[in-house]
Amino acid sequence: IETELEESKVDQYLTVLSGDQGEAPFKSFHVVIGTNIDTTTTISGLVIRDGASDFQGQSDNVLSGDSGAGMLLRATGGKVCNPVLFGCGFIANRAARSGVGGGLYLAGASPTIDRCLFEENFAEFDGGAIMVEGNQQVRSTNSYFYRNSVFDAGGAIAVIGAGLSMENCLLIANFAETIGGGGINIVAQDGKAKRVVNSYFIESSQDDGERDAISV
Repeated sequence: IETELEESKVDQYLTVLSGDQGEAPFKSFHVVIGTNIDTTTTISGLVIRDGASDFQGQSDNVLSGDSGAGMLLRATGGKVCNPVLFGCGFIANRAARSGVGGGLYLAGASPTIDRCLFEENFAEFDGGAIMVEGNQQVRSTNSYFYRNSVFDAGGAIAVIGAGLSMENCLLIANFAETIGGGGINIVAQDGKAKRVVNSYFIESSQDDGERDAISV
């Protein structure tokens, strides 16, 4: 019997959720959606892949534009959205057109992200793996970001107005084509704390070849 989250054997019992149901428009706009869920909710052992939030004018059917192809977490109506994401994988999700947060889009949400993998996710605008937007604090620990990319800013992570705490994370070969922040791009608007501890940035870059791990 498992009494602690750390006892979960998520690497042995993975569940794959794929947004690839055939050619467009038969792809999942958001593979997973969570609204107003709190810390009593733990999402673990999921591999979330191949979401494609490219709506091509189908805006009546979507929650958050072309963003959050893998997972969309949002807080509405003054409520909170702060679940625990533990041992999950976000792979090859694509937020096209005006999209942000290819793997994970946090709209006012403040999850704890622990022991997760973000690999080869893409966003047209900001946050290839994760886009954090709103007045909240997000924590990422023991997670791995590999070969995520974005056309504008924040190859792995983009943060606008929110707080970010990152500890014991590894970011390798993430890429921002135009604006910068191959690893992380931060737009500080309200003084929320940004903290990166014991984390490694390797081969983070932008199109001109400049090594650009964090851009503020």
